Amino acid sequence: MKSNGCFLLFLSLLLSNGVFGEEAEEVSVTMGESLTLHTGVKKENGDLIIWFSGPDDKFLAKLNGKAEFAETYRSDVSLNTESGSLTIQNVSSIHSGLFNVQIFNPNKQTLHKKFNIKVYDPLPIPQITRISKCELLCSVLNVSRVTLSWYNGNSLISSTSASDSHIDLSLPLKLEDKNNIYSCVANNSIRNQTKHLDPLQSAVNGCSPISRNVILLLLPPSAVFLVIGFVFCFLQCFRRKEQFQKACLETVLAERPPCNKLKMLTGKTPVSPLI
Repeated sequence: MKSNGCFLLFLSLLLSNGVFGEEAEEVSVTMGESLTLHTGVKKENGDLIIWFSGPDDKFLAKLNGKAEFAETYRSDVSLNTESGSLTIQNVSSIHSGLFNVQIFNPNKQTLHKKFNIKVYDPLPIPQITRISKCELLCSVLNVSRVTLSWYNGNSLISSTSASDSHIDLSLPLKLEDKNNIYSCVANNSIRNQTKHLDPLQSAVNGCSPISRNVILLLLPPSAVFLVIGFVFCFLQCFRRKEQFQKACLETVLAERPPCNKLKMLTGKTPVSPLI
């Protein structure tokens, strides 16, 4: 117990003297996976390798190079006796943060390395639903630090992102008539999940913005032409009716005597002059 107390006091003096001052290497991992942190140097027989965790440098594991004997102080970590690397089993949110390794050797300068571990939730596969004839919705539920994007082939159409808070993230897509190759992608710093859309499902008649704009542009001229056509047909019919009536009247007058002609023209019976 006394030797352990002296050892911890020695480490505290090293910390206070500023031996631990390098920037941390960022490491990303998905929750539930295993993670191995490497020292980055070849282990020698005289090395004493010590691992710490957390901002207050809690004693985590140590390896005496001479005896090749490893000690760990948590059940979720193991130490490789040949390299001194530390493996964390079944990573969870409690492993997020700083991990430090110190390599002491009386024949060389003390080496130090820091790791800043970022733990990500498992990334779900996006789900695509249809919300109208010409619009789809891509969604992922209960995510953080995730970007959701729509692609047409390799071309980005639109995207949205979630912060560190766990939220439901969704992104709509306006469909077009032509058979585009749509896909929805959810990604974070370490991986992505893609949901592809069948071109037959994405092609819907009447959804193209170009088609809708053309219809809107052609509607006023079409209405004008319709009115003009209606007026023209009406005038033609009226003119033909007048011509037909005139022809019938001329035929009737030609077949009757003059008195009858005058009666038909004036509506009165002619009076014979007095002699």
